[in-house]
Amino acid sequence: MMKLPCMISLLLIIANVALAQTNQLPDKITIDGVTYENVRWGKPSLQSVEVIHKSGVASIPLSKLPEELQVKFGYDPQKVSQSIAAERAGQVERQKIAEKTAEVAKRKAEEDRMAEATRRAKQTEEETKNTLAARYADAMAFIQMAGSNLDSCKGDDRSVMKALIQTAEEFTAAYKTGDIQKAEVALKKMDEALNTVHETKPVYGYRYNEFLHDEVTVPVIFNMYSNNTGFYLQVGDGDFSTISPLEIKTIEDLAAGLQKSIEWTGQCIKQKLNTRKEVGNWGSISLEFVSEENGQHCYTWLKAKGPFGRDRLIEESTVKLTMLNVQCLLTRISHADKIVEKRIRVEGDSQKLK
Repeated sequence: MMKLPCMISLLLIIANVALAQTNQLPDKITIDGVTYENVRWGKPSLQSVEVIHKSGVASIPLSKLPEELQVKFGYDPQKVSQSIAAERAGQVERQKIAEKTAEVAKRKAEEDRMAEATRRAKQTEEETKNTLAARYADAMAFIQMAGSNLDSCKGDDRSVMKALIQTAEEFTAAYKTGDIQKAEVALKKMDEALNTVHETKPVYGYRYNEFLHDEVTVPVIFNMYSNNTGFYLQVGDGDFSTISPLEIKTIEDLAAGLQKSIEWTGQCIKQKLNTRKEVGNWGSISLEFVSEENGQHCYTWLKAKGPFGRDRLIEESTVKLTMLNVQCLLTRISHADKIVEKRIRVEGDSQKLK
């Protein structure tokens, strides 16, 4: 079935042809070696004429027709040339307009992109400045806090604390220069040093030794039992140590208590407070926070209780944790999942060796 648009076009051609028949046009014509028979002529345009012939429909250029037909159809080569020239000129003009429009759009898009990039760069720079300013304040507080507690550190703890203070001072010095890139490099170095210490430095508590009349360091170990039955906290070493089994809830409470001690340390140093306050008591483990000399010396007492036995001569141990060791112990407890993963990996390797 013929579609409606095609049918309308055909009807128009037929109407034009009917009109043209009144002019007694030939019903047969040969153009470029092609003969059209039973021709019915339509209404011509400036350059061509539509015809219906025995084999179908065709469009014949007026320039191909005999001269008498060109005259009948009003063919004017000059007008055709002018029309073609005008059309080409119009195309050129439209092309120029299109190119100019595209160029304007491209330039606008590039300007928008540059403006957005500039906005983002300024935003990033502002965020970086704010971050550095906040970290500078933290670093200054750390330097003050660490410096205040440096005298209470013993042995390796003292040298570690000095190194951390130095990296913090390097960052604050870089920040003061106003060189953002230099400050970022120094900040990264400071953070890496802190993370390394918190994750790898052994945790020590301090206990007063009656024979030495001085404080000595005592290892504080958070780990998992060899039979994988749970976690424990060990204070001391050998026979003179206390091992406290830890339930999951106790581990969570202990971590929260250590975090609270860190926060209280900062507040007491800033506000120059003296205080002695229980942080928490969770059965076998308890913490007590102390701030002395207007916040110049802050530490946390850790008390651990464990079962007495032939290889455990001490049922209860109390040690003093400096700020540094509080943070290191908190990091160990926070990484309890890593201890489990490591144990599983080690046992898996052992099974492979068998």
